[in-house]
Amino acid sequence: LALAFYTIKNNATSINLCNSAPLLKPDILTLHDISFLVNSKFYSFRFRTFNTILLKFSMLRVKCILTVSEYSKKEIINNFKSSLNKINVIYNGWQHFETFGEDDKIFVKCPKLIHNKYYFSMSSIARNKNFQWIVQVAKHNPNTTFAIAGGQNLKVFGESLDIGNLKNVIYLGYITDEEAKSLMRNCKAFLFPSFYEGFGIPPLEALSVGAKIIISNTSCLPEIYGDCAYYIDPYDYNVDLDKLMSIPVRNSKDVLNKYSWGKSANELWTLIKKYSN
Repeated sequence: LALAFYTIKNNATSINLCNSAPLLKPDILTLHDISFLVNSKFYSFRFRTFNTILLKFSMLRVKCILTVSEYSKKEIINNFKSSLNKINVIYNGWQHFETFGEDDKIFVKCPKLIHNKYYFSMSSIARNKNFQWIVQVAKHNPNTTFAIAGGQNLKVFGESLDIGNLKNVIYLGYITDEEAKSLMRNCKAFLFPSFYEGFGIPPLEALSVGAKIIISNTSCLPEIYGDCAYYIDPYDYNVDLDKLMSIPVRNSKDVLNKYSWGKSANELWTLIKKYSN
């Protein structure tokens, strides 16, 4: 209510970048994805219902919807029957990663991580990130080292990853941006086996420091990464990673040059001017 009343009183435009907006004056609304609808099994009935009602009411008044991929745009149209002309795609960027240094002390903390000899994965605690794939693949590849980062402890994942008996899986828990950058730069490949993404920034961060990326062939990921990535089926655990990585892929510059926060900011500013009161 506070933001809505403020924008109404001052004849201002409400700009909302995080999947929700004031019902009375949503104006410009960003939906990074609609995972709560597409992946309903990962969310409670109450959560799904609340967010669905919230978005349906917002879309009655919204001037413009922003999203981060053509895939997400189609998902929004199909699920909310929203007007095609109202939805604009503004891609994410990776240049924030350049502002971080590197912290190689992570390799002192975890001496089992040998440069270019481990696969690394890092993401949020959401279940659609599919860390279970890494655990299962690790069982099929006992001589290969896998490092997982995300969250403070395994309980936050909402399901048992059961890595207690897997000596080749190292759970790092929460790590700093600087540690993440070092781990990405020195890994054999960065793994991103997610079931569903609106954009998927972590593989872009990994590419920016020269890492190879192995990602899911689902949702928006082929659209974003094209021929610069190695693709896996997130439901198939029987995969030979070495064989997969023997296939040549395009130079990562093709992807890195396509996305930037500068481009995104300019596109957003154009829309703000168009839809401002």
